[in-house]
Formats: sequence, structure tokens, C-alpha cells
Amino acid sequence: MPDNQEQPQQIKKCAIFAEGGTEQAFLRELLIAIAGANNIKIETRKRAGKLGKRTETVLQIIAAGVHQKYYALIIDCSGDHGVKADIREQYAGLCSSGFSAIIGLRDVRPQSLADIPKLRAALDVGFNKAL
Repeated sequence: MPDNQEQPQQIKKCAIFAEGGTEQAFLRELLIAIAGANNIKIETRKRAGKLGKRTETVLQIIAAGVHQKYYALIIDCSGDHGVKADIREQYAGLCSSGFSAIIGLRDVRPQSLADIPKLRAALDVGFNKAL
């Protein structure tokens, strides 16, 4: 390939599970500000329903540029208790689809700041880190 042609770059994928729509909107704007609107494709989804029988709806796909470097999937889990459950349900599929980062974002409240180590430890339980 001639030196003046760029090699196609593999897109970096990140999935973020947020507890609600406000966090999802914040994350969308934060990622655009960090990556630049032309460098990132963002897909937002909402999950709802009882655990084990949840439905998922695509809300929005934002892709200003043609050759984005990053892809972010931001999922509104409809509450803090859905964050871990939704990650566990989709973890293996996201790993096999090339996602290099899977993040959960939820409030600490009503627990206290002293409970943060316990919350972090509980989030790690049940995941196969070898994927």
C-alpha cells in the first residue's frame, strides 16, 4: 500500500451501563467532548422490565463523522439494581464482539461512602475475567 494511504484502523468499542437517562445523557455529552464529535459513534439504548425478562430499545445513534475511531454503547438500565444484572447478561456477548471496556455506573446512595469498597467488590462477583 502506498505511504500516502492510511491503513484502516480498528474501531475501539466501549459499553457503559448507566442506572438512568440522566446519567446516559451526561455520558453521551462527556464522550463527545473527550473524543470529538467526528471521532465517535454513540448508540444509546434503554432496558426495561423485570430482571430475566428485560426488553431493550435503541433510542438514538449519533455518528457525525465517516471514519470514527471509537464506538460507545450506552445502556440505560432503568435503575441501579439493573446495572450489574444487565452487564452479567450481556458480558460474554460484548467480549466476543470486541468490546475492550465494559463499565457500570450507578449511585452509591442510599448507602454511604464507607460502603464503596463493598459495592465495588460485589460488582466483580460472577464475571469471567478470562473472556
